Amino acid sequence: MKFDYPNQIQPDGWVRTADRKPTKADRNNIGQVVVVWFGKHTRRGDVHTADGWRVRAIPDEYPLWAPIPNGPWRKDLKEDQTPR
Repeated sequence: MKFDYPNQIQPDGWVRTADRKPTKADRNNIGQVVVVWFGKHTRRGDVHTADGWRVRAIPDEYPLWAPIPNGPWRKDLKEDQTPR
């Protein structure tokens, strides 16, 4: 079941997944972006974080996303120290 609601709006700072999928530059240092999720059993969008690869793999379930900047508390971590 498709919902037109996500295609009718685009708040400032949010990107339509159909227009552009998240890249590594859009993700934070643990690989996540903020998403609006429309799952198989939900009629409304839930806002949470998701891995960038998941948004790229299932764009119908994640119609809108926004980048997450790296916080200052994470700058001291190296790439191999970030949790997966």
